[in-house]
Amino acid sequence: MAKKTPEELSAIIASHLSESLGNDNDQLSATRTENLAMYEGELENVVAGRSQVQSRDSLEVVEMAMPAITRTFLGPEPAAQFMPTTPEDEDYAEQITQYVNHCLFVDNPGFQISQDWFRSALITGTSFAKIYWDETPIERQEEYSGLTETELQILGDDETVEILEHTSYGKSQEMIMDEEEAIKMALEGVRDIEPLHDVKIKRTNTKARLKWNAVPPEEMLINGDARSIDEMIRPGNLLVIVKPYQ
Repeated sequence: MAKKTPEELSAIIASHLSESLGNDNDQLSATRTENLAMYEGELENVVAGRSQVQSRDSLEVVEMAMPAITRTFLGPEPAAQFMPTTPEDEDYAEQITQYVNHCLFVDNPGFQISQDWFRSALITGTSFAKIYWDETPIERQEEYSGLTETELQILGDDETVEILEHTSYGKSQEMIMDEEEAIKMALEGVRDIEPLHDVKIKRTNTKARLKWNAVPPEEMLINGDARSIDEMIRPGNLLVIVKPYQ
């Protein structure tokens, strides 16, 4: 098969997007929008001179169902539980169960994510969540003063550190002088000058961890031709999933 050009790939992806269920112009998207408007009590097609009172039945039904759904999925039992296959696996399975539930509900705001996930399903008829491994870099700025040559060298050798600002000066028993004065005195033979440094740095660390969140339904497009989860595709940053076989 001949290699596709960027233009051909763009055309193929655009075709998939336009033919998928849930795009901006199809009935599924319109139904989601209508259901959300009814839940939020937004008035449409208001006629002058007529009552603008709108029933909030949709909101009441959704919120009445939420406690029962929450108890079912977030009750006293772990949301994710691993079962041992042999007696020797019991402690290991228990540790994995505790760890996974810690990732889902302690290291992440799992309860609120679940509430958004469930409520989206009741309002729009479709609901999605994604679990992924996050390696987003965390940056912070730090300032240090009075560093010795050795301390500055250690800081500069750190691969996570970028020096943003650097000021050098000298210090003797009698006085503190700027860099130019310190160099001048050193050339004149003054031996008791200690070089010091003030720096401002940016430190970048990566905290890799498991994350998950509810996905807005409008960001999920369904391949209308697919009949299994194995046919899932990912064009760009937009996840396209399959339509279950009916």
